[in-house]
Amino acid sequence: MRKRRITWFLVSIGLGIALGLLYGWVLRPVPYQDVPMDTLRQDFRTDYILMVAQAFTLDHDAALALRRLASVDAAPGVRLVQETIIAAQQMGYARPDIEALAVLAQGLQDYVPPLRGQP
Repeated sequence: MRKRRITWFLVSIGLGIALGLLYGWVLRPVPYQDVPMDTLRQDFRTDYILMVAQAFTLDHDAALALRRLASVDAAPGVRLVQETIIAAQQMGYARPDIEALAVLAQGLQDYVPPLRGQP
């Protein structure tokens, strides 16, 4: 009797999981919406720009960093990073994170885009 009860319990749990996955993934999945980056909350925006800064410390590609920052805001890249440094300080980000943002800001200030027709 006890063995039979445990078996039915496990079968019902497995069936419930399977039906839940079928309903959530096949019958009524959540519709995907492509939301623009400029609608991000300030803390998520700061996190994204910090990730751009951390990538910049590895590859030192200012043009790529500017393209990534352009997806967040139409403001000039240096100003956006400077505003992010202030926001990060107010939110209590760690010192290495703020330093990475400062390195990105300096790298963008020093960046000279190539002339047209030159690589």
